Amino acid sequence: MLTQNAPKADYQKLTTDIEESQYEMLKKLELPENWYPLIYKSCKDNNLKLISTPYTFEDALLLIKYKFDYVKLVSISAVEFPFIYQISELKIPTIISTGLCDLSEIDKLYHFSKSLFTDFSLLNCTTSYPTPIEESNLDVLNICKINMIAKLVSQIILKILE
Repeated sequence: MLTQNAPKADYQKLTTDIEESQYEMLKKLELPENWYPLIYKSCKDNNLKLISTPYTFEDALLLIKYKFDYVKLVSISAVEFPFIYQISELKIPTIISTGLCDLSEIDKLYHFSKSLFTDFSLLNCTTSYPTPIEESNLDVLNICKINMIAKLVSQIILKILE
């Protein structure tokens, strides 16, 4: 959620007007709706996939209206299960960032998403831009992989024992 007086993150202050609020900064970055057909045509002409990040369900409906190929949810949305459920109802491939999530939240997100989507991906990311290599935390990918495999094996064993 963004309020009109929300402060900017430190990294945003480095490259934008310090006096403007985060809301004012983000409003300037919004694309006018009449650009969407032009973007669609350009992407199709150049064999590119359309991807965008909705912050509300109404935003997501615009992506459907203009035939975007993917939805990408920001990490703050990764724990907003009602919003994720709404997105899943649109039946569009979805990528969910996990930069602000801990491992238990990623686990819950994975299992919740698996029950809703036929096509989804979790994106390991960071919220530090630019990211120093020592903060990239790539080891979390192995931890997630091991956890997911262990749970899958446990589920198979339980089914066999039934």
